Amino acid sequence: PGAFLPHGMDGNKTFDPEENPIWITTDTINKNEANVLVLTFGRKVDDLSSYVRCVDMFDGNDVAALASAQQRCN
Repeated sequence: PGAFLPHGMDGNKTFDPEENPIWITTDTINKNEANVLVLTFGRKVDDLSSYVRCVDMFDGNDVAALASAQQRCN
C-alpha cells in the first residue's frame, strides 16, 4: 500500500490532473498544483515560484547536456 502513485498525462482525457499527484506534460502550467517539478531533455521553466523543488534530470556523461544544465542553474 502506498507504493503506487496515481499518474496521468496530457492528451489522455480519462485522467484528471487534479486527481493525480504525478502529471506528465510538456505544458508549463501546474495543472495539479504539484510542489515538485521534474524537468527532462533540457527543458527550462521561467517561473518556478509554485514549486518547493525542481529536479533537472540530464545525462552527466554527455558534455553538452552537462554544460547546458550548468547554464540553467545560473
